[in-house]
Amino acid sequence: MSTHFNVNEAAANESRAMETRDHSKNVVSPKNQRCRGNFKFVAYFVLLTSGMNVFAQSNECNINSEDCLNGTLLFREDFDKYGDGLNPNSPRLSTEPLPEGRTTYQFYNEDDPNDGQYALAKNTIGGRFEWSIYDDNTSPNDNLTGRFMLVNADYVPGVFYRHQIENLCSGSELYFSVMVANCHINWIERDPNLTFSVLNALTNEEITFYNTGDIPLATKPSDWKRYGFRFILPENVNAIKLEIRNNAAGGSGNDLGIDDIEIRLCVPPVFVDAPETVCLGNTAQLTGNFVNDGTFTEPLAYRWFKKNEQDVWVAINGSNSLTYTISNITEADEGYYRLAVSSIENIDMENCRAMSEPIFLAVDYCDLTIIVLANPPEGGTVTGGGSYAFGEVTTVTAEPSDCYKFINWTKNGVIVSTNASYTFTVIESTTLIANFAIPQILQKVYCD
Repeated sequence: MSTHFNVNEAAANESRAMETRDHSKNVVSPKNQRCRGNFKFVAYFVLLTSGMNVFAQSNECNINSEDCLNGTLLFREDFDKYGDGLNPNSPRLSTEPLPEGRTTYQFYNEDDPNDGQYALAKNTIGGRFEWSIYDDNTSPNDNLTGRFMLVNADYVPGVFYRHQIENLCSGSELYFSVMVANCHINWIERDPNLTFSVLNALTNEEITFYNTGDIPLATKPSDWKRYGFRFILPENVNAIKLEIRNNAAGGSGNDLGIDDIEIRLCVPPVFVDAPETVCLGNTAQLTGNFVNDGTFTEPLAYRWFKKNEQDVWVAINGSNSLTYTISNITEADEGYYRLAVSSIENIDMENCRAMSEPIFLAVDYCDLTIIVLANPPEGGTVTGGGSYAFGEVTTVTAEPSDCYKFINWTKNGVIVSTNASYTFTVIESTTLIANFAIPQILQKVYCD
């Protein structure tokens, strides 16, 4: 007998009966199936004894599964990478199958799949006349890019899709969701019916599950709907297997599309405010915003990341506050940035922290401004100020007035040249000051 983490079969049937559909958000989820939890097990206390589940909850049951849609994305399968799916010139059906062990179904790409088969498709246009998925969910209104898993369900229920996720934090609350579309608009004998299962990756014991009920007929082409549920990882579980199983028989109907399989960490969103474009040589400030709802134990830890050329997120040394400042911007500073927030002990654990969406910082070759001033103003005349392109070489000059002598050029109080004619490469907007003084001997004899 399987031991379920949060509900027994009777409770599961009750939650299915209470299932609500919010078509305005295209979200389907069990009403009040989960309460908000946190990494300290404040919201949930679970006792597993003798194969019996004891489910206790706090009063924090006012948060629906939809709220986790803004949680931190830990995993997404959008099928776009198979068969060069993002290339508009690639075939409608991928020639590349899912990795071995990912499904019990047979890969088929010569035409739309038959019972017990699947394809990785861009659309069903030109395929079976009764199927009406014209584009995938990830790239709506674009039937030339992106793919989804097109399934013709077998007479014998099987596993459409499975995947293992590791390095999770036990006690964390996760959201498992899938975009599903019924291929049919007109009446059919069988609608698709799915079960989402979460298994302990070490023992294969089922932690929890969710049944979609019958997926209704499409009301329009590409009628994608999100189905999902929240769950909490039990103690000492750090790796899980996701499974999407078929409950209905094949035959007339039970044909569907699956796309954008996601696991999200149920944490408040992290926002980042940053300029879209910064001029070379200038300063950029990235500012984060995060409101802790009790998910993380305070004090909080922060870390900024930048994506490198290999598309790997790399932590930026010393970036341990809500604000990250980049001075004297160069071309190398252009790219994608993210902010991570968590409790101090989890900041280095990739799947246990809240992350902002990536933001792109563009670096532009703007004209830079050089301002030249005389100190004191009557000490002489200065030339060479103006607008210059980044990397341009320019010269500023200082001509002392009668009774004055040129001393040096300074920038921010620091001497940059003792020559009246100063040549340099422009890399930032700045102010240069030509300093003049009256020599003591001239002051006494001629300039009193």
